[in-house]
Amino acid sequence: ARIEALGGTADQYGEAVGTTHRVFTQIRSAFSDDSEVAIEEVLRGERYIVTQIGEIMTTGPTDDTAELLASIRSDVMEDIEMLEDLDKVA
Repeated sequence: ARIEALGGTADQYGEAVGTTHRVFTQIRSAFSDDSEVAIEEVLRGERYIVTQIGEIMTTGPTDDTAELLASIRSDVMEDIEMLEDLDKVA
């Protein structure tokens, strides 16, 4: 909705990198049957998202966009903490 409000067109199916990452994670998990590997792959993707948000924040987005990105980053950081805890047990 935010992209459209700024005059852009939102992707319908996500970025190719995200789609590729999800498929790779599914395949790797299926063949290795290793939850630790799956957690590490998801963590890698989540950390990538945080990095990308950080880079976008340096470009001076509008206040509304910066607020949205900060909220998303906060949610992802919570997910990372949860996954790191799971990784310690796996």
